[in-house]
Amino acid sequence: MRFPLVASAFLFGFYVIYKYVSQHLVNVLLTIQFSIATIISSGNLLESNLPFSESQRKVIKHVKTHKYLKSWFEIEDFDISIASIICTFVVSIPVILYCFTKYWALNNVFGILFSIMALRNIDLTSFKVGFMLLWFLLFYDIFWVYGTDVMVTVAKNLDIPIKLLFPYLND
Repeated sequence: MRFPLVASAFLFGFYVIYKYVSQHLVNVLLTIQFSIATIISSGNLLESNLPFSESQRKVIKHVKTHKYLKSWFEIEDFDISIASIICTFVVSIPVILYCFTKYWALNNVFGILFSIMALRNIDLTSFKVGFMLLWFLLFYDIFWVYGTDVMVTVAKNLDIPIKLLFPYLND
């Protein structure tokens, strides 16, 4: 299982970059990255669940990705259709609105969509693998939350739509 090791290295590397690079620049770059990921994943989810006709689902263009992108970033070939263009446009509107307003409800919708897409794409081969993964994640969280200040720093300073936010309501 490489996940805890890779995730720990990524989180530590991100923390080091965050300490030495402008907080605003990091937030802008991560907002762009997560906005693109939200548009792609939500557009695919919407396209697969809406009843488009066969003519709208017909492939207009097949896009082949470069083998560098396939090997390093695991970006696969994809097809463009009228349905995918419509879904991408529809999903882009709330994402652009979020980028300008940073409204907490849109942030929560995108965070929940990321969770749905992660659960949809995970493929556990057996109960034993899932059980071990959950135990590794428990110790991973214990270390990063209670052993270091990385999680607190990331949670307080990042303005990207992967965490759930709730407004503070006072009298």
